[in-house]
Amino acid sequence: MPKLTWDNWYRSDGCRHWMDVTKFAGTSFTDIFWRGMRLVFLDEKGNKGLLYNGEVYAEAQKIINVNGKMLGFTQSDVKKYLLNGSFKYYDKILNPIPVHTPKLRFEGPDKDDLQNPWQYAEGEVSGSEIHVHFYNMIRHAEQGIGAFQTTGPLPQNAEGINQLAYFAAAVVLHEIMHNHGFQHPYAVDWSPGSDYASTLPQVALQAVLNAAKNNLASSASPIASIFGNVFPPPPHWYNWEDLGGKIIGDVGALAIRELGVIDLYTRDSDLHLSQKYFVKGKWTDWMVIDGETKIYSSPAVVSINQNHRGVYSTGVNGNVLHRRYWDGKWYNWEDLGGKIKGDVGAVTPGGDVTDLYVRGTDDALWQKYYADGKWTDWFLLDNSLKLASSPVVISANPDHRAIFVRGTDKNIYHKYWDGQWHPWQNLKKPFEKGIDNTPITDVGALISSEDTSTLFLRGQDFRLWQNNFDGKKWIGWFRAEAPDFQFQSAPSAISFGLWNKEIFVRGWDGKVYNISWSM
Repeated sequence: MPKLTWDNWYRSDGCRHWMDVTKFAGTSFTDIFWRGMRLVFLDEKGNKGLLYNGEVYAEAQKIINVNGKMLGFTQSDVKKYLLNGSFKYYDKILNPIPVHTPKLRFEGPDKDDLQNPWQYAEGEVSGSEIHVHFYNMIRHAEQGIGAFQTTGPLPQNAEGINQLAYFAAAVVLHEIMHNHGFQHPYAVDWSPGSDYASTLPQVALQAVLNAAKNNLASSASPIASIFGNVFPPPPHWYNWEDLGGKIIGDVGALAIRELGVIDLYTRDSDLHLSQKYFVKGKWTDWMVIDGETKIYSSPAVVSINQNHRGVYSTGVNGNVLHRRYWDGKWYNWEDLGGKIKGDVGAVTPGGDVTDLYVRGTDDALWQKYYADGKWTDWFLLDNSLKLASSPVVISANPDHRAIFVRGTDKNIYHKYWDGQWHPWQNLKKPFEKGIDNTPITDVGALISSEDTSTLFLRGQDFRLWQNNFDGKKWIGWFRAEAPDFQFQSAPSAISFGLWNKEIFVRGWDGKVYNISWSM
């Protein structure tokens, strides 16, 4: 019976190098990793680890009994893989290796993995390659976050090394199950009894960790508390929070990621610019920034650094107004001209650069930007599509812009720049059978990482709808799984990273409401 032996393990040179130089408790991850493989699989002499001495199988049976179900696998699968270790990687003696027979190949984290702060490994479905994200494993073990949030940091000693070794081996066995074609449901819920916890990859991982408890130096070891909840709860929507105020139009929202600060700007019921911000874990009261000048569109806000804010709105003459905050002082409003409809779309793509995009009185897309210390004139960017909303713009890096608008056909359109402007792409609109969910406000858009972005809008049902770009394509509109809440304005969206989204809206009572999606 072919088993996973040392002749079948292979690492690329790059993976080998970085595992050698990445350390925990002064020990290279290479040493920790192979210790885990020996503890769970087979060592060079054929000595049996947890997988082959029956401990993993016994713990898997307990998990299955607790979950009460097995999704996508059978009892014979459990015996085949978690008792007998009958993996597809060939044994040199029993099955001489043909030229093209795969070994189990290990790589370090790829680009997508590096952008995921919670991923520990990734396996090819029905393949033979596993990407091990050892940076995250060590960082989380040292800081007591992620899988180790219930344990606190692992001890920087031999016991901590053993705990991390078992964890690494458990993750590898999880990915080996993916190599053998076993998958999860789309929705991630790691809690016992869930569909995710009832799939073979997760049963395998949890079974290794459960079995490992009996083999650690101390039964009171911190890792023991991992086993009830291996991973942190998946990201989810929290409840809507009432932030007060009495506003007109949409909310201008800004995230200062380095400081964990949220800045909100609104047009109050007197048409004056008002502000509220979140700092050091709490919200300030609403305050009026300017009680004299009236503004006639919802404020947009950008920042080029921690000490700067740029607020954009329109004056009574329809021109774009700009008010700058710099080094602790608000400057006077500046008239930038323009004659526009609706709100201003503003973005700072990097450096001391600001891009403005507006809907002109001709319903075409116009632009103006600030670079090299001065503003350009307004110029026509695109008149191939008649706009029916204000443009919203996001930027992933200095060489990227993405603009979102609603067309006269009520569909959402997307246009982007990566060194050149590309044609409009029709992203359509939300649809439910028998229900007209035509978007009736501007779009809310955010960038979570270099390759992922999310759109939000209010449908005809006055609820929150969502569309995600996964790095390759837009997946289509769906109703966000947020607690039910009907609101009046366009949703304003910001993000502090891949696992966070913050939405701000105006309720029917004129107050500002916030909902968070996070761990």
